[in-house]
Amino acid sequence: MNPQVRFEELLAALAQALGQPSLPVGQDGTCTLIIDGRLAVNLAVDPQGRDVQIFASLGHVPAEHRAAIHVRMLQANGAGASPYTLGLTRQGDTAILSARRPLAEPAVPDLADGIAAVSYTHLRAHETGRN
Repeated sequence: MNPQVRFEELLAALAQALGQPSLPVGQDGTCTLIIDGRLAVNLAVDPQGRDVQIFASLGHVPAEHRAAIHVRMLQANGAGASPYTLGLTRQGDTAILSARRPLAEPAVPDLADGIAAVSYTHLRAHETGRN
């Protein structure tokens, strides 16, 4: 099955579970959900068409702190055992938290669990950072 068609089927099922008429996909192929009125969680098909990427911005990384942030991200990512990954955008100025779910297999509950986990981790990190 075409990865984009499968992705749109998943989004239609997710929209129904959320009580929404639809979840639109932008021209860049990304669907953005707004959680708690303040967090943008993005969904997209990975370039190979195998996974759904779930990702959220953690915020801007100032140039003077990038080296230290890189070290902390590598430490946090460990040996890759976690289903979540910390990273940077291609421009290198924004930290992101991401997860992947297999495109061929996930049902709405699995996709929703991934969205919830990324959302919770992001919101918790921001609350902790404010204290």
